[in-house]
Amino acid sequence: MIFMNNKNYNTGQLIFDFDTKEAKKLYSSSYKNIYKKIKNYLTKLGFEHIQSCGYEINVDIDEDLILGIIDDLKQDLLKYNFDLDKVVKAMIFQIKN
Repeated sequence: MIFMNNKNYNTGQLIFDFDTKEAKKLYSSSYKNIYKKIKNYLTKLGFEHIQSCGYEINVDIDEDLILGIIDDLKQDLLKYNFDLDKVVKAMIFQIKN
């Protein structure tokens, strides 16, 4: 995982880079449900969906909070037998003023 920040905690973007080949291999056609589960989870927390695997949040946020959100997301996906660590090539979080 890659995290970038600039010490001023105002807004943030979270972007996933999925290994779709690995996801198809592990989950066949149901791999597309990962996108929906992530979207549902993050939008409930106040993130706005800005692109296929990109989300933005406009609240005061810091690196510890986003790490907790990612850990909780991983646990939530495991309930559906999706292991995020196996299918994400990179995850970028950027905190901006």
